[in-house]
Amino acid sequence: MKKYAAAFAALWTAAALYAWLRNFGSAYLFGLWSSALLAVFFCAAYGFGRRVLQTRADELGAPGCRFAAYVSLGMAAITYAIILLGAARVLYPFAAVLALGGFLWFGRKHLTREFEWRSLRQNPVLAIPVCAALGAAFFIAWMPPHQYDSLVYHLALPELYAVKHALVCAPDNFYSFFPQNGEMLFTLGLLLKSDILGQLIVWLACAVSCVWVYCYAEETSGSGLLAAFLTVTHTSVFLLASTTYVETLVMLWTTAGVISFLKWTAADRGAGTVWLLLCAVFCGTGFGTKYYAGMTVGILFLLGLYHAYTLGTFSARKTRLLELAGFAAVCAALYLPWAVKNMAATGNPVFPFFYKIFNQGGSGPNIEAAKGYFFTIREYTHGAGLLTELVRFPVTALANPLAFGGGMDMLGGLGWELFFVSVPLMVFAAIRNRALRLAGLYLVLHWLVWFATGRALRFFTVAVPLASALAACGFALAAREFGKTARALLITGLIIFTAQRLALAVQVENLFETPRVLSGIESRERFLSRRLDYYPCARAAADGFNPSAKILYAGEHRTYYTGAQAVPTSIFRRNDFVGWADCGSPAAIAEQVKAAGITAIISVPREERRLSPYLTLQFTPQGRRAWNEYLSGLPAAYAGPACTLYLTGAPG
Repeated sequence: MKKYAAAFAALWTAAALYAWLRNFGSAYLFGLWSSALLAVFFCAAYGFGRRVLQTRADELGAPGCRFAAYVSLGMAAITYAIILLGAARVLYPFAAVLALGGFLWFGRKHLTREFEWRSLRQNPVLAIPVCAALGAAFFIAWMPPHQYDSLVYHLALPELYAVKHALVCAPDNFYSFFPQNGEMLFTLGLLLKSDILGQLIVWLACAVSCVWVYCYAEETSGSGLLAAFLTVTHTSVFLLASTTYVETLVMLWTTAGVISFLKWTAADRGAGTVWLLLCAVFCGTGFGTKYYAGMTVGILFLLGLYHAYTLGTFSARKTRLLELAGFAAVCAALYLPWAVKNMAATGNPVFPFFYKIFNQGGSGPNIEAAKGYFFTIREYTHGAGLLTELVRFPVTALANPLAFGGGMDMLGGLGWELFFVSVPLMVFAAIRNRALRLAGLYLVLHWLVWFATGRALRFFTVAVPLASALAACGFALAAREFGKTARALLITGLIIFTAQRLALAVQVENLFETPRVLSGIESRERFLSRRLDYYPCARAAADGFNPSAKILYAGEHRTYYTGAQAVPTSIFRRNDFVGWADCGSPAAIAEQVKAAGITAIISVPREERRLSPYLTLQFTPQGRRAWNEYLSGLPAAYAGPACTLYLTGAPG
């Protein structure tokens, strides 16, 4: 009887799967395949990290901390493996498969469960919402990439590296001078034929950050689930966790680095060396992901010096100082690939920053673009003065958090009300719990440096997990010590804040039309064609040209989906094609286009008008006539509703 029941159950499941795939297969098959790739990536990272750290497992503490350390270390190792493939000019799908296979083989005997989930089952009131929020973010990550910066460089540069099979310089894309550890993971996804994999890797970074903060808050105050809940329901974190923006990756490296540092300071002399080494790996990987992660390196180094000089004996201080020297060396070594790349391209290891020092007296397109870049981001400066803005910050942060970044930076400006109102809880937790004081000091210093160097809240999301840990600890202490009335009010406020955060997330996802795609109402191709003016022409170029082609975008900053080398319209310096038009006739423009090796031109008039205020697209009247006459004389390989793909006659 059991055999018949099992056969019927199998038939039942197969029929249900068939019905689901028949109606929604086109919407979900790519997401399911990408999720399978993520599972392979996760196993490769976890197995590698666990094998490397197996001899020091006892020093890593609870299973949750070990789990987070294993995955984080493995992700860092895979990142640098892709960098090596790029430097060796072998960025091919077979090389990516062999690399992941090598990591899997190395850790094959260590792919066993070690993280205990007992505490999650004991507190379902928080565990279920945490898992539900992570699950929702995972599902949203199945959306096709369409966010602005993803299309400008987070995926556009990896697409170029995959096309060229190497980590090449891309002077036409200004963002290629920034550190790109995150983009290396996205390159891995593209080599495996899935841009969604990049988004899922970012989601994994969010999930592992939640594990880190869960373990830290659980050890210090027993409020681990609340800390994870406050992290994942933060609107900015939730939204960014399903994109190929790198803030969530930097959040992982910052959270892992700071918690590892705190464990090093709490350990006996010599016993915590493994934690400081891990801290250096995580902080160095973060610095190689985004420049602003360097503030974590600097702050932790200073806090390490302070910690060393609070020790009682000379030998203890000497040991800690030597360990700090090793910390600095590892961080520098992990940033080194990008320093070397920038030195080769510009002579400045941190270009475009400090270009007035490293590139003193220099000129050319890169210097012009650097000047334009810093002019463009002046909106992030403190117009009323640093001290005045500092005094105004509490009111501005609560009344208008979107004042700290517009456009797509809006993704990082939502859901901060609970964070700012929780500051008294964080202070209360730091006062009552000595183990939290150094974490609180780090947060204060991080906030001060962030505020002094700019004011885009998207760049401060990296501190959300640590702030959530302190807030959760303060919440738990206040709920225990201030009586039932205070506890009821705190819980009520938490529920309202959470509802507000999630409602904001729903509004943004509706604005992005996420439900239309994830419900199967609209296909990936139709969604992108309708949402992105340039997309139909980009797809036509990808289908009609070989990867050696060179496509000029006239009036479009975004280039991902082209499938070939693309020259975007710059918003930081005067575009070359504008100069060609202003200085010549259609025949002269044709000569310049040929000399530049341009295979085709994609014209996007509506986007060109939107970008015209940047003053990098200002033709002279004569230049505009020459450019329009030149384009009208070219054959159109594809004419879409909002873009046109012109052939220049060059091979491609």
